[in-house]
Amino acid sequence: MRSNPLPPNSAIPLVALSLFLILLGIFPILHSDTTGLPVQAAENTCDPGDSNIFFLQISNNGKILLNSRLTERNRLPAELEEIYKPRAERLLYISAGENVPFQQMVDTISLAQHSVDDLRVTLVTEAAADILCRQGWYNWAKQPVLMNMMPPQRKRALAIKAAKTNH
Repeated sequence: MRSNPLPPNSAIPLVALSLFLILLGIFPILHSDTTGLPVQAAENTCDPGDSNIFFLQISNNGKILLNSRLTERNRLPAELEEIYKPRAERLLYISAGENVPFQQMVDTISLAQHSVDDLRVTLVTEAAADILCRQGWYNWAKQPVLMNMMPPQRKRALAIKAAKTNH
């Protein structure tokens, strides 16, 4: 009769470890084909006036505005690439009118993310845009201006003016 070099219960931890390692290898594969758009939600739309904010809006009639400037959908990839190419931070805020179909919003976000590598998209909700900004700051979602085409001094002057009108 052959003798078993391992005691009878010592094989259980080896089997458990083997199963664990197999599952550890399979689990990432099962979840690798998940779909979805990596987006986050804005907490507010307040700024002191010295930031480079890029804000894309989809109006109820389907028009696309990039920092309050009308742009054609077919021009959007080139415009975004031009904006973000020299920038290390690639953050785009997006909002849509209440009657914009969800699929149109998803398609626009997808188009933006496929146009610019490492683009982070932040959704601007009505609640975020409605938050009252602190004194000296302005609400760029409620006071649309051509933010990034404006000199910093002009941005600060607008922020001061906005603060005076809010109080």
